[in-house]
Amino acid sequence: MIKWDDSYNIGIKTIDEQHQYLFKLCRNLEMLLETPNVIYKVDDAIKIICEFRNYITYHFYFEEMYFSIAQYDNLTTHIAEHEQFKDKILDINISNFYKENYDELKTLINFLYSWIFDHITKKDIILKNFI
Repeated sequence: MIKWDDSYNIGIKTIDEQHQYLFKLCRNLEMLLETPNVIYKVDDAIKIICEFRNYITYHFYFEEMYFSIAQYDNLTTHIAEHEQFKDKILDINISNFYKENYDELKTLINFLYSWIFDHITKKDIILKNFI
């Protein structure tokens, strides 16, 4: 598990808060998996995944707007990375949850933490230079 650290801030308060919320959603998924015998585990997992899908759409739109205003040269590449990430989230087979097969979710949590951390600290941080 990666915990939020203020060193991940890019200097745009709204985007930094959104990034923190993405970490929170990852943590919510992680806590759900760590909790044994949760009655509504399937429903809760689906709600979190759906919230994640909705939130990243909002966040990426907001972030891309900032990059566009800043006239970032590699905006097209940045947007393509966001699209690949969204595709990965949309490809989650939620029906596995009903079989109480959470392996895909465990893999997803690792992917989420890794991708979000890497993207913020290597890609989004570039926006700091345009402020």
